[in-house]
Amino acid sequence: MLTFSLFVVASFLKIIVYGQLPHIQRDALVELYYSTNGPAWENSFNWTLGDPCFDHWYGVNCIQPVLYVTVDLSKNRLNGTLPLSIASLDEVLRLDLSYNQLSGTIPSTIGNLINLRELYLSNNQFNDIIPSTIGYLTNLNYLDLSYNQLSDTIPSTIGNLTNLKELHLSNNQFSGTIPSTIGNLTNLKELDLSDNQFSGTIPSTIGNLTNL
Repeated sequence: MLTFSLFVVASFLKIIVYGQLPHIQRDALVELYYSTNGPAWENSFNWTLGDPCFDHWYGVNCIQPVLYVTVDLSKNRLNGTLPLSIASLDEVLRLDLSYNQLSGTIPSTIGNLINLRELYLSNNQFNDIIPSTIGYLTNLNYLDLSYNQLSDTIPSTIGNLTNLKELHLSNNQFSGTIPSTIGNLTNLKELDLSDNQFSGTIPSTIGNLTNL
């Protein structure tokens, strides 16, 4: 009886310390694992086993007392595409998938990650456009999509990200004009749009960015 009581207390304390990720978010992480060739990752410690928080999945950090999550799988040999179910990771504060071999499009469902403060997808092989739904990530402080194969124009909804401190879109294949809404990003301290194929004039609203 004493052993059972101690087990219950220990389990309760474990919940307090580590929290537990909702099943829908665990399932989204598992789908990310399989869609990016998880068995071939450089480090996949404990992935798909038990709970991401309890069992300390590599790169997943659960923050208490309010359960928020950071995911850092940078430089980890991810190879494949991002699943639409990434939309379920709405408690993630920081998502770093940079320096991998990810390809395909950035799914429009990325706009569901409304708690994101930091998004790093640089140094991959993403192509096509930046989805306009990026404008829903109004809590973002850092956005890095540099060194990919993104093309077409930068969506005007980028101007909704008024909390951004750093925006890195260099070394892609963007064309057309830089949207005037970029002038809304008055908290920017770093802006890099170099090595693209822009045309037209630089919008006068760039003058609003006095913290650069």
